Amino acid sequence: MPRPCDPSGTDAYAVRHNPAVYYPAITSQCARWDVPLGSLSGGALARDVRAGALPAFATLTPDVEHDMHNGTVAEGDAWLRSWLPLITAGADYRSGRLAILIAWDEGFGGGDLRSHVPLLVLSAWTPPGTRSGVAYDDYSVLRTVEDLTGVTPLGRAAGATSLAGAFHL
Repeated sequence: MPRPCDPSGTDAYAVRHNPAVYYPAITSQCARWDVPLGSLSGGALARDVRAGALPAFATLTPDVEHDMHNGTVAEGDAWLRSWLPLITAGADYRSGRLAILIAWDEGFGGGDLRSHVPLLVLSAWTPPGTRSGVAYDDYSVLRTVEDLTGVTPLGRAAGATSLAGAFHL
């Protein structure tokens, strides 16, 4: 992202991956909360991971080369392989204050058609290899985030199944 809440895309930055751009009511807060990722050696994420100072909630979105949409699966895997060890070695993760949800945003459905997409759940409390046979959806992810951050469930998320129990979050 060229600058926080940039409303124009570039070859690497897809505005559609940045929800804050679409909410004018929070535009004044964008410079504080909508932060470029940086690199493994410097930048906001690396600095906050090393300091054990990650926020209660954050989303990370790779650029369009590394999101497996415009780039290849190998490029996306390399991006995850470079960032995940840094994040999971941090104090927030090791202490159990951080859960990582890695979600692919689309499968072979579209619109109102259901599709199956991978969702990986990582936390210090989730036993390796944990799986769930429950059907989760976007509202389940929202419900999980709400449960973990203490936010009252919103709309359809109120009736959704949280991942918290199944994954020991």
